[in-house]
Amino acid sequence: MIFLLILYNICTFVTAFAADASSLIAGEFDATSKNERQKIAKDIIGQIEKLSSYLSTPKPSEIKWVNNERVAIDKLKGTDAWTERIQKLYESPEFQQQKLKSHLDNIIDSLQCVTNENVNLKSEILCWAVASHHLSDETTLNDSIMILKRSGLLPEDIVKKADITESLGYGAKYNWFARGINEYIIIPYLSGRINE
Repeated sequence: MIFLLILYNICTFVTAFAADASSLIAGEFDATSKNERQKIAKDIIGQIEKLSSYLSTPKPSEIKWVNNERVAIDKLKGTDAWTERIQKLYESPEFQQQKLKSHLDNIIDSLQCVTNENVNLKSEILCWAVASHHLSDETTLNDSIMILKRSGLLPEDIVKKADITESLGYGAKYNWFARGINEYIIIPYLSGRINE
């Protein structure tokens, strides 16, 4: 019921403003228009950059610690200690901070490709596909945000500040965007309905 209410509110918002990220959810935009696709990409970039702005840049010592842990874990393959140590690394704020930062940068990079005026349609669609792949990774978004929030590396009110959902998972909104990209941009392109 809560999901339907949220979806209704988002769809209502979509009808008021066309060609933004929310319009991906209901498909209420002209997917054949490069201009509208670029507006959507720019809006998603803005939303991802808002979340990313609350992440601090990893310190060299944190990067070194994560790299050293990976090397140490590789040496433990095949032992009982491997599972425990990899779990500890995965749950560490140092690892999750780097992971989330890299993940968000990948989304931004792929969408900046879409907004490039000189990109040809085939390359643009590939960039949409890469963006959709990363946006649909709810596990990374959910785990990273939860661990960083719990560790005090993201604000307690990150949901409000970054305009993300919590009740359905931190990555839910981005997954809806990914589904919209597939349904309203990639699949129509592959079926020959988007030509420019």
